[in-house]
Amino acid sequence: MSQHFNEGKKSYGSYRWGIIMKKLEDKLSGSYYTPLRTVQFMKEYLAREHKIYRRVLEPSVGDGRFVDVFEKEQNLQSFVAVELIEEKVRLLKDKSYPEHVEIVADDFLNFSEKTNEKYQLIIGNPPYINIKNMEDDSKEKAKKICEKYQLPSSLMQNMWVAFVLAAVSCLERDGMIFFVLPMEFLQVQYAEKIRLFLENHFDTIHILSFKERMFPEIEQESCLVYLTNEFKNQSHINFKMYDRLDADIPYYCSQIERNKPLKKWTNAILSDADIDLLNLIDSNYKKVSEVCDASPGIVTGANNEFILTKEQVEQLECQEFILTTIPKSNILNGQFILTQDVVQKIGEEGNRVYLLNLSHADEKLFSKSLKEYLTKIGEKENASNIKLKDRYKCRNRKPWYGVPIVRNGDLFFFKRYDRMPRICVNEADLYTTDIAYNMRLNSAYDKESMAFCFYNSLTLTQCEFYGRYYAGGVSELTPSEFKRLAIPYRKINKNDIERLSEMFKENEDIDKIIAFVNSKTIGKEWEHKQILRLDEMRRKLMERRLM
Repeated sequence: MSQHFNEGKKSYGSYRWGIIMKKLEDKLSGSYYTPLRTVQFMKEYLAREHKIYRRVLEPSVGDGRFVDVFEKEQNLQSFVAVELIEEKVRLLKDKSYPEHVEIVADDFLNFSEKTNEKYQLIIGNPPYINIKNMEDDSKEKAKKICEKYQLPSSLMQNMWVAFVLAAVSCLERDGMIFFVLPMEFLQVQYAEKIRLFLENHFDTIHILSFKERMFPEIEQESCLVYLTNEFKNQSHINFKMYDRLDADIPYYCSQIERNKPLKKWTNAILSDADIDLLNLIDSNYKKVSEVCDASPGIVTGANNEFILTKEQVEQLECQEFILTTIPKSNILNGQFILTQDVVQKIGEEGNRVYLLNLSHADEKLFSKSLKEYLTKIGEKENASNIKLKDRYKCRNRKPWYGVPIVRNGDLFFFKRYDRMPRICVNEADLYTTDIAYNMRLNSAYDKESMAFCFYNSLTLTQCEFYGRYYAGGVSELTPSEFKRLAIPYRKINKNDIERLSEMFKENEDIDKIIAFVNSKTIGKEWEHKQILRLDEMRRKLMERRLM
């Protein structure tokens, strides 16, 4: 996971940053502070919202950028800036801030427990530190905060979670929290309970995202989250998208007023009416979980070592110990139906598609070259100097090179995608790695028809709605999210299936593919304007993801 480097990075330097990004140690020796343009945007946003604040708290002050921008505010009575590192505290005090600015040398988690003061505005950029890189005492403090609010300790996967909860405890009843947070906060499963917690504590939630990357130096996507209680009995989540950090007006804005709680705040980009329509159409069709058994593919523990090219198979003389396996979806080149001819061509192009299947093989039958190969890769060390045969997956297998083979499926759904999800018909008795879910259909369903019906506006919109996305816009569906998808199944004639297959081979425009499938599925049951609404939703969600 990429990290959110900010003023909290240096403030929590004792958390062994070299462990996080060992290979980039030199590059990351300096701090990635909140860009001044971001701080200025936050100040101007509060002004546009006509907010007045007299008592301000910043939990992780760093080099003092928030103090520098806010300390001259006309109505400001006090600005308390908390910083852990003594050297930084000294540098901040050397700036000779006005008397109403107080620099506090403390850990914010300690500070939040001790203080009796309540603040009108808590603003800043909390540290983004994965739990595995926290010191034990910090883990305990973080978990204690969860207990205070009767939240499960499993919620505490990152330091920013603790900072958000601690900020709530320091806030006036009608106060405001305005934080820079990782974009993943809006959608990751572990943060679902904290999102619900915040929905219950604040009636107004603003989510501000930008096409311009907030931290150009790193991969982590960030957003601004503004929380307050300004509209009693009118709870809403407001989603705004801006081109740049210096933009005054968002190019897109939406508001959810009653469909709460949202499982993912990224879905606040849709309106209430959008979500109502999505739910209405969804309720008319069976879900993936009702039409098939679906499970992830094979976990090798080291794909490049256990999945071979055709040339390697010949060199190792292991033809009798292989299973043809798809390790990456991008080698399929637009194929909708995977036949033996297709697979053979993929293999002849030099792709790794031949999995060593040695779980129950007799070592006496191994060629000399295969034995030598296994010895060589078993001793191969990773970046942590751990040999392959001693890594977690391998050391728990007997023999260590015996990759467990799981059942393949009638269909493959590739769980990560860019522009559009991929589902393929398995006509060649192939296997996949865990990049895909293996769908084993109930007897009542035809696999080619099921794959065809998948590419309709409803199911593809649900992929965007239920899925989560990562830096670079890549989307992923977890097993539970995938099984929630509705598929408007009907038996499709062979000519239409062949036509769709050709459209994929010809790299046809996505919208044309969807329109063709719609005409054979949901287009027979729903009005054209309703389907257009679904398409608009899908594009909104895609734009949010790929911006």
